[in-house]
Amino acid sequence: MRRTSPRLDDSELATARALALYATAAVREADGGLQSDDAADMLVRAHELDPDAYRVTARAAAALLRTGRMDEAISLLEQACKREPRSLARADLAVACEAAGRTDDAVRHYRKAVEIAPQYDVLHIQLVRVLFSAKRDQEALEAISDGRKKASNPQTLVSFCYRMAADFVSAREISRAAACFEFLLPDSPENENDIRMLLAGLYEDMGDKDAAIRHLDTVTRSAAPRPDAFVNLALLQRGTDRDKAAGTLSRALARMPGDQTILLSVAVFQMQDGKLEEAVESFRLAEQVAASSPEKPLTSAFYLHFGSACEQAGEHRQAEEVFRRGLEKYPDDHAILNYLAYMWADAGINLGEARRLVEHALELEPANGAYVDTLAWVAYREGKFGEALELMLKAAALLPEDPVVLDHLGDVYDALGRREDAAECWKKSLAADPTDDNVREKLAGEASRPSATHGCGAEAR
Repeated sequence: MRRTSPRLDDSELATARALALYATAAVREADGGLQSDDAADMLVRAHELDPDAYRVTARAAAALLRTGRMDEAISLLEQACKREPRSLARADLAVACEAAGRTDDAVRHYRKAVEIAPQYDVLHIQLVRVLFSAKRDQEALEAISDGRKKASNPQTLVSFCYRMAADFVSAREISRAAACFEFLLPDSPENENDIRMLLAGLYEDMGDKDAAIRHLDTVTRSAAPRPDAFVNLALLQRGTDRDKAAGTLSRALARMPGDQTILLSVAVFQMQDGKLEEAVESFRLAEQVAASSPEKPLTSAFYLHFGSACEQAGEHRQAEEVFRRGLEKYPDDHAILNYLAYMWADAGINLGEARRLVEHALELEPANGAYVDTLAWVAYREGKFGEALELMLKAAALLPEDPVVLDHLGDVYDALGRREDAAECWKKSLAADPTDDNVREKLAGEASRPSATHGCGAEAR
């Protein structure tokens, strides 16, 4: 008896042909790349032969998207959603609409996908992402809030919101970042102070000082305040109410009496207010506290400010000792090197060491006009007026409107006998700083002197 081959029915034959086309399309994509139009056409025919096989439909839609045939891809996926209204083909349809620039449709389909499978975190995140991309931030935040109630792992939505906030900060979209952080604040008690500090900085950048002050003040009154919150709050308050700023730092000292950041801020504020003796004492206390906390070494800026306070208070020996201690720890700090050199030059002492210090500062900062001025002033004090003039002219080129440099250049011209040039420099110096009575006295003295010739500087050089 002859055996006959079993025949495929129409449905089986269609499926077989669809599988053959699917396989052939995969080969074409492997050989010709994912943007192969032939492969896309084959996948579309495979879908038409077996429209119930969603894997084929999804692959066909993806191929159409890759080849720029957006409308065809969307049409295929819309058909799939009509056949299976509760299918997650809805999410693929949303992706296709987004790729085609149809944002409203993408949002609508993402919302439907979330409704179908609310437990999937990724669907909530996709919805939130497209809303943020469309700058529909309030809707995005509402979607996060909804997702936190329904998703299986709501923390992923919180993390995504943090990432978006960070991206907004990087992109300088400050108001959008602030909105995200404000949204996160109520449900982030473990990070509350950190978020408030971020918000304070953002609001300050936006020019909203009241909001910045509100957040900083809340941090200072929390169970575990941060010292930088007190300092930043006091800095903001000083612009309008110095007494309130002082009160903030007093509260800081009461709550965190041994904190270096607060002690240094108190000292610097005292310096700025002209309370130099109090500032010196505050710096001394900070140094004593630091001695018992070697894990928190004092910065070079501390020694610069401390020494400056001593010098301005008239405690020159103490200033020298402070600067020397600073240089022991930070031998290449050019600001301290220059300050000590200038202090000695101004007093006319230790001129050899002063020259060595400022020359080292200039090795580190060769284009610093203030340091060139210091070296010129050392040369002036050494009686090397030709060198002093050459250096002073260089300093004046670097800092053309600096009143101190102009005053010093006038002094060098005067030492060289070039009195008209000296007077001209002093006039410019006084115009730049009308409060300098010393320069005013020089001009008055020059006016009372007999006239002199202009060219006697060559012999002096």
